Amino acid sequence: MRLALRQRGQLLIAGIVLIVVIALMIATLGYLYVSSERSSTMHGQSDAAYFVARSGLEVGIYQFSQVGTACAALVAAGNTNQPVGAGSFTITAATLYPSPGAVASTLTGAGITTLTPGVITVTSIANFAPHGRIRIENEEIDYSSASASLAVCVAAPCFISWRRGANGTTAVTHPANPPVVPVFQDDQCLIRSTGTVGTSQRILEATVK
Repeated sequence: MRLALRQRGQLLIAGIVLIVVIALMIATLGYLYVSSERSSTMHGQSDAAYFVARSGLEVGIYQFSQVGTACAALVAAGNTNQPVGAGSFTITAATLYPSPGAVASTLTGAGITTLTPGVITVTSIANFAPHGRIRIENEEIDYSSASASLAVCVAAPCFISWRRGANGTTAVTHPANPPVVPVFQDDQCLIRSTGTVGTSQRILEATVK
């Protein structure tokens, strides 16, 4: 009789343990499902926010280049929290370059002899846009960033990751100094747009002449 009672007690404990294990498994599966759904939702919102931010850039570029809106005037109530689909964009910054005045720079080093993206070493990057377009002789060149760091440039300062022959110009060889080869930057507007969808935000920048 005592053995039967002892066995029943052991079965009861085993049953309780089994129920707890099953409950923990269900709770874990539920947590993983909710986390996966939340991650998927946030990923979708982030992608949507990117395209909303691009819409803001396109609006700013159109207003500046086609309508004639002044660069600084792009940051205005009409470009704030503008609805696009499930989100909205805001043009949070618009800066006219060269800033605050004219730029003065020339090529250094070996000049430019290749069409492969790389670095262009110059005497100065002061007042140039952080990314945009420069003009060397009759060629226009797009660059993604400018740096004064020796760790980044072959010889600082420099323009980085450039694209030759922009705006329909022809890529040609530009000799090293001497002779002195000036580097120019025509007026251009650096526009920053923030896209918001749900809790996700994406910030994009573009430079337009």
